[in-house]
Amino acid sequence: MKLAEYCGKKVTILSDEEIFFQGVVTDYLYPEDNDSGEESMIIDTPDGRIIEFYEKDIKKIEIDV
Repeated sequence: MKLAEYCGKKVTILSDEEIFFQGVVTDYLYPEDNDSGEESMIIDTPDGRIIEFYEKDIKKIEIDV
């Protein structure tokens, strides 16, 4: 999964815990920029939450139109 390609796009994410999240991907973090050594992305949800997702925590991601 190439998380960087979703930057700036509105997405729906299904987490590994089977929870759906929607929002705009506002940032992409390279593995070397994370303490965990994994890539991640940050979404801004319509209700004002800012959530970071690591690739391993994403079961499915779709771009919303």
